[in-house]
Amino acid sequence: MITNISILDERLKPIDEYNTRLKFLQQQLALLVEAENLRDDMLSFCQHINKITPPQIYYTQINWESNTVNFNGVAPSPLYLANLLDKLRDESGIFYAPVLKTNSATDKDHYTFMITSSIKTNLEAESNGK
Repeated sequence: MITNISILDERLKPIDEYNTRLKFLQQQLALLVEAENLRDDMLSFCQHINKITPPQIYYTQINWESNTVNFNGVAPSPLYLANLLDKLRDESGIFYAPVLKTNSATDKDHYTFMITSSIKTNLEAESNGK
């Protein structure tokens, strides 16, 4: 009888290991779901900046305080700034009421700029999950 119990215990070991592993994976998945639901405004902000910024625009500084953001940067032409401003004005985005504060030409056809924009509250980051 003891021998049969030992044999059954050995046969049940893989099932116990599987259940332990399954429980661990479920805990990890729960952590990922919680992290996905708790992503902060900064991630959403960065996602939107990445989405609207033309490849020719380079930011030298971005300041975000409360509901206002200031973009300082360099562009090869005022046309790229106009494109960026249009994207900042898009109602489906997180920005509104952008104002071009400064736009000055530097050497070799580069333009420095400063844009101030208001930002919506309660941002939600875009999910990459299903």
